[in-house]
Amino acid sequence: MRNIDGNETFLLEEYSQCFSQMRHYDTVKLSLAKFAFSFYSAVAAVSFGLERYFYYELKTKGVDLFLGLLLFLTFLVGFLILVMLARYRKYFVLVARQVNGIRRYFFDIMGSKEGKLRNVLYTDSSKPVGLNVKSTYLLLMFLFTLVNAVTLAFACFFMLRYCRAGSWLVIVILFLASLAFQSLYIRAELKEAKI
Repeated sequence: MRNIDGNETFLLEEYSQCFSQMRHYDTVKLSLAKFAFSFYSAVAAVSFGLERYFYYELKTKGVDLFLGLLLFLTFLVGFLILVMLARYRKYFVLVARQVNGIRRYFFDIMGSKEGKLRNVLYTDSSKPVGLNVKSTYLLLMFLFTLVNAVTLAFACFFMLRYCRAGSWLVIVILFLASLAFQSLYIRAELKEAKI
């Protein structure tokens, strides 16, 4: 076994720091998911309770304006959560690629010469890809995209009911446009040329 020089000591420290950073991004992803699910659940419960009490019990139409604005604000917060998840996915991909490159370097100089080291982890520094369908980041982003689109559709429903105007077609079009816009944002943010 050969000695490790100063450059390789730096790479080992870089590997350790990058691995810690990957764990950090996974923790942040879970924290964002917990926050978002709690936030959406609280807003849904408050909206349902207010709508049931004020609209059906007291026959007050003014609650629709409040609910429309509350749900629109919820959509904006949800979109910001989506933006943060996309950014963290980009950072995660960059750090994971660095780890893979360092792993390949050490595997090449140590593992292949002695034939004792067997690697089962990625050593390709072009992996992982940003838009990986199997990624939990992407799964969460598309789930939040769907919830955000539903939230925006309900905001539109309450605003139209308050104004006594509109139709279901407007709500459906807004729902589909929201899905498309958010999906295109995710795709554009995680394109390989940007990572």
